[in-house]
Amino acid sequence: MRLTNAELQRRLARTAPRADVQRALALLASRNVKQSSLNPIQSTAVEVLQLWKTRERISRHTGYRIPGVSGLVARLSHVAADAKIEQYNLESDTSAGSIFIDSATGDFLGDTLVEKREKSQEMLDLDAELFSPSKRSA
Repeated sequence: MRLTNAELQRRLARTAPRADVQRALALLASRNVKQSSLNPIQSTAVEVLQLWKTRERISRHTGYRIPGVSGLVARLSHVAADAKIEQYNLESDTSAGSIFIDSATGDFLGDTLVEKREKSQEMLDLDAELFSPSKRSA
């Protein structure tokens, strides 16, 4: 079931104040925030946990920290493996990421929200290489 941004805000507002709740509420309250899909992504808790445990390890290795990952992993560790999790992908002018909700209870499990930043020259060059017309027609 798709929740509107206002419904997501109400769900989060009933959660005890934490840094991840405040981050998610700030994003939902920001101007020009939109959901990037019409329906939430549905996964099992074990699938979401495995993915974000991997991302957490990569993040430690690269030094690029993603706010919210540690808390999300910790909370998912206490959810039944087959529990259904709803993932809402959001984007504003300044940040992007996901909010995770337990489908059965409606509980907010966490977020993975990052501030947008300018692409490095290396990434701009890679984009140009990958998306140039000569590469696509080959």
